[in-house]
Amino acid sequence: MNTGDIISKVNNLDQYQKYTLYMDYFINHTALKYTKTESKYLHRDFKILSIDEFFNRNNVKIIDIGEEWEKQGHTVRVRTILNGAYEYFRVFHVILKN
Repeated sequence: MNTGDIISKVNNLDQYQKYTLYMDYFINHTALKYTKTESKYLHRDFKILSIDEFFNRNNVKIIDIGEEWEKQGHTVRVRTILNGAYEYFRVFHVILKN
């Protein structure tokens, strides 16, 4: 699934799918943050996003490297960085198929 497909699919989720995706994120990240294990120290300062922050369209950042992208050693001119729901959907989109 390419980045354009991910952005389109997240933007077109219905309310039920949005809440399903968000609740999966929220439950998993809450468990990481509050589970008493050695890894707790890795996640104790982790901010759990609100549903509005999670689905914010600013979670997609498009970076144009410029016309000399090949000379600079980049493989592509335009990079897209996904965060929030877009990145979570990219990794865990299978939860919406159940």
